[in-house]
Amino acid sequence: MTTVSAPRILAAVCFAQVFAQIGAYTLPALLPTFIREWSLSNTEVGWLIGVFYASYVLAVPVLVSLTDRIDARSVYIFSVTLTIISHLGFAFFAAINIHTDNKAKIMPEDNEVIKERTFPLTNISTGDNHLIA
Repeated sequence: MTTVSAPRILAAVCFAQVFAQIGAYTLPALLPTFIREWSLSNTEVGWLIGVFYASYVLAVPVLVSLTDRIDARSVYIFSVTLTIISHLGFAFFAAINIHTDNKAKIMPEDNEVIKERTFPLTNISTGDNHLIA
């Protein structure tokens, strides 16, 4: 039986965690870009984020109970692999959508789509609502 050193195990776990969690942290950070590039509505953004986190909430109880029956390392490796594949799939299908979609829809000539989807700000001192231009 070969033994693996502690630094190698630590490096492998860190590597796996970075690739497993990269989607969870980049998706919210890139939302302004997705909204602008894909002309997403607030409802569509809600679905995008909601489905991502709902799948996490549904998967955790199943995977935790699986570790009682199957080796935890195997469950972890399977989960990380599946997560990496799903992140790459999201990027792949997003790239296909951008390249095959109508450019006029993705990048409108005027800012009407952006103005319709901008949140109004309330001036605290006057109570006036206005849109960010």
